[in-house]
Amino acid sequence: MFYINLDNAMPGNTYFDGILAHEFQHMIHWNQDRDEDSWINEAMSELAGQINGYDVGGSDIAFCQAPDTQLTTWSALDASGPHYGASYLFGVYVLDQYGPEPFTNWSQSRRTVSPAWMRC
Repeated sequence: MFYINLDNAMPGNTYFDGILAHEFQHMIHWNQDRDEDSWINEAMSELAGQINGYDVGGSDIAFCQAPDTQLTTWSALDASGPHYGASYLFGVYVLDQYGPEPFTNWSQSRRTVSPAWMRC
């Protein structure tokens, strides 16, 4: 079950559907690996929207407006837009360069992503 703030997104558009894809990936990932680093889990969730053809909400633009944003360490939730963008763009790069296999390995590994990344 998902709870979505309808003040932020209304059903019936690709942004709302992208949020559902994002949250559904979190649900699936939690079942596979409950101890994943946030930044890689968010990369996979942001990619879930894109892969399914939905609006990812502009997190990539937020990162481009703050390109010095740290990828692996996140600040407070109210300032997290650029962090989502950094994770998303990292995910886009990995998907483009290596295909989906690294994501499959990460989501099924019980280890943190840093050692898993070294095995890509």
